[in-house]
Amino acid sequence: MVLGVGSALLYLHQDCQKCVVHRDIKPSNIMLDASFNAKLGDFGLARLIDHGRGSHTTVLAGTIGYMDPECMVTGNTSIQSDVYSFGVVVLEITCGRPATIADVKGTTIHLVHWVWEFLQSRKDPRCSRCTAQWRLQRRGDGACDGDGTLVRSPRPHPEAPSGRL
Repeated sequence: MVLGVGSALLYLHQDCQKCVVHRDIKPSNIMLDASFNAKLGDFGLARLIDHGRGSHTTVLAGTIGYMDPECMVTGNTSIQSDVYSFGVVVLEITCGRPATIADVKGTTIHLVHWVWEFLQSRKDPRCSRCTAQWRLQRRGDGACDGDGTLVRSPRPHPEAPSGRL
């Protein structure tokens, strides 16, 4: 699914005659066909931008939790705004949590901030000695030192070239 949506964004952003900025990438706008191929839908908020232009000033539009914070402040939308939203969708898939989370006090926390805090603290709030270590070693991302502190793997992760998934 992630590759299908990523390919759709690559097409919209680079391969179309004019750049198409979707502005509302979220799970409910991703559909699966009979073969479980992902299809991006709901282009009601989409805007056309010349490839060389970069951004487009517009009325604030999108879904809270998926909107690029920079777009919310400046009102400028760009392909980077779509990539941010796509990243939130990937985080949802990876973490198994929605884009916005209510904490015990009822305060709304955005998933991006929750993940950022997790990475800053290097602690997994759901960690128990065995399950976190097994989960991390199974994925090959690192190991858990037993108290919930994550230890990164020394193996570097190569970055994909621009335009490739």
